[in-house]
Amino acid sequence: TLPIPGNDSMYYIFSIGVSSVYGLKYSIINMKANGGLGEVIQKNIQLQSFPMVDCLTAVKHGNGRDWWVVVHKYYSDVYYKLLFTESGVYGPYTQQIGSLFPAKILTPFGYDDFDIAGMACFSPDGSKYATVGPSRIMEVLDFDRCTGMFSNAQTVNIPINPGYNWALGCSFSPNSRFLYANTYMRGYQYDTYAANIDSSGI
Repeated sequence: TLPIPGNDSMYYIFSIGVSSVYGLKYSIINMKANGGLGEVIQKNIQLQSFPMVDCLTAVKHGNGRDWWVVVHKYYSDVYYKLLFTESGVYGPYTQQIGSLFPAKILTPFGYDDFDIAGMACFSPDGSKYATVGPSRIMEVLDFDRCTGMFSNAQTVNIPINPGYNWALGCSFSPNSRFLYANTYMRGYQYDTYAANIDSSGI
């Protein structure tokens, strides 16, 4: 959910379809309508309709007012970025960077590419973006909040542990330096200031 820039009562609510119904949609809510109970005034506006990974996140534009919304096309190295402003939606702007995501994962039954699940997050200062999926591959990229461009893609290989090995989530520290990832069994910390983020893991 994102507040519409320049409006104190209107919000975007985003939804993403990753299985039988694909794509990115948004609805608009007026929180002051219906006697303060709120009302959906526009519903399920389709922005994209292709298969995508379940990694939907947003960060404030460098102007401190507008929003970047970022999604990732399934099993690809293509990011889609949309800019939400008080005057409307711009984009999508596409960028091809990093590696194929999600990677195919090894299950007890062999390799499988059903991996539509995942998580993505921006650092609190908006300068970095991370995404991770059950394959235990985490992508870390620099982000320019003014231009919306990614750069300096790095791959982090989360270690294999006994038992369930899927990676489940990622998050940045409040100072935006450290990046955390977890599997079913363990958690890991990475230093994004390191020249090689992968080798900084503990």
